[in-house]
Amino acid sequence: MLATTAINIVAVSLLVFAPWSNWRTGLALNLVDNCLLVGFALVRRDELLGRFVIFGLAVGITELAAMPGWSITRATLDYSVGGGR
Repeated sequence: MLATTAINIVAVSLLVFAPWSNWRTGLALNLVDNCLLVGFALVRRDELLGRFVIFGLAVGITELAAMPGWSITRATLDYSVGGGR
């Protein structure tokens, strides 16, 4: 957990200055984090972390479904720092 936090802090601090950084880099970073957490939970057979991962995925999907700007026509997320939307 601490490793994923440290990776995110460093990556986001550096990627904010990359002109090509957009939502795809955020997605890639999220996938790397999830793979690390799922891998750790599987290797260590950590049932609690596995439940947290499943809970986080369920909450994230619910949040996306509930967000009014989910459609392409009404984007509410702002990725303008990296030049993308």
